[in-house]
Amino acid sequence: VGVAGGVNVLVFTNHVLAYAGGSIQAGGNVRIAATAESLLVNLAAAVSGAGNVAVTGVAVVTYFYNETKAYAAAGAVIEALGSITIAAFSQESVNTVAAGAAGSGTASVGGTVDVVVTKVITKAYTGAGARLTGAAIDVSAQDDYGLIGVAGMLSIGGAAAGVGISVLVPWTEAHHPHDL
Repeated sequence: VGVAGGVNVLVFTNHVLAYAGGSIQAGGNVRIAATAESLLVNLAAAVSGAGNVAVTGVAVVTYFYNETKAYAAAGAVIEALGSITIAAFSQESVNTVAAGAAGSGTASVGGTVDVVVTKVITKAYTGAGARLTGAAIDVSAQDDYGLIGVAGMLSIGGAAAGVGISVLVPWTEAHHPHDL
């Protein structure tokens, strides 16, 4: 009898904030910018083999939270002879893999589960009552999000049976507004 298992649970949280408040007078440009770049890899793999029975189980659970905000605080007064820029940029790459294999001369059973929960917030904005005066005003938010999720199982049984199951469950919530 061969038995193999692999379990990975990964929790990632990231907060990047850039803001200005109070009263600002600038002879040139004002730039309030927040930038985040994240790469996450969560991998679990297992292999079992035996003459009679082989069993393999693999589970990968990933929670990814990234918040990137740039803003002029509530009540801020920003005066610039040049431009005023409020910008938020975020780039996330989330990669998860759950893989397994089971093989025997008689029977094998295997299962993989890959659960990915992501929440991404990228915002550029002004708070209530903020006042901006400048030659040009640009408020922008951009997010580049990528997810690669893989769940795979190979189960080979010679005389009786090989049973394998794979489940991939991705859930993503994203907020990318920009307001002025």
